[in-house]
Amino acid sequence: PDGASIVFAAEPDGWGSWPSLLFIAPGDGSLPPTRLNGTGADAYLWSTPANNGRAFDVSSDGTRIVYSAASDVTSTRHNLFSVPVDASSSPVQLSNLTLSGTSVYGNWAITPDGARVVYLAEQQVRFRSELYSAPIDGSSPAVKLNSTLVTGGDVGFASEGYGLSAYARITPDGSRVIYWADQTVNDRFDLYSVPTDGSAAPEKVNGALVTGGDIARFQLSPDGAYVVYAA
Repeated sequence: PDGASIVFAAEPDGWGSWPSLLFIAPGDGSLPPTRLNGTGADAYLWSTPANNGRAFDVSSDGTRIVYSAASDVTSTRHNLFSVPVDASSSPVQLSNLTLSGTSVYGNWAITPDGARVVYLAEQQVRFRSELYSAPIDGSSPAVKLNSTLVTGGDVGFASEGYGLSAYARITPDGSRVIYWADQTVNDRFDLYSVPTDGSAAPEKVNGALVTGGDIARFQLSPDGAYVVYAA
């Protein structure tokens, strides 16, 4: 944000190759780039079209970079990592996906205040999408934000990779997340509001829906005071 450095993904094996690696360089070119992602579980940046361009992002205060990566080019499991922009310490893992075939994809976002990372993933049960939040510096484990889901229930669809904003919106002050889920009745999607740190249980935002009804789409007002939805 201060314009002092440029963060970029690069493909060492040529255009169109996978995966990409993550680098940072001074904006004035005074020093060579420094590689940010590691050489272990996060060796390969996950930056495919399915990610909607969400391979990495920089926190609002410019101190940390969050990215999605895997351990090798054939891995089907991609976790979230965070690293200081000056590479003064090693990357830390934020998500805890252990099931084969699960990925965070592009379904994540840094809160506007830069304190936490909110993500959607099949972290505990395959084909069951749930919402999680972790401190951006990895100082404590990720917490699940949604309540227990009904059988067949989901928070959005993590496997689609449409991006977090398709299913969850973070308020401008970073204090709450509004999310779309069939949490209490399978295939009936309601809207819920929950603190981003998981300090309180979610509350349903919308009123009762007609039989067979659904929340079709939603948006937050610019000040975060209201949720506008079609249903």
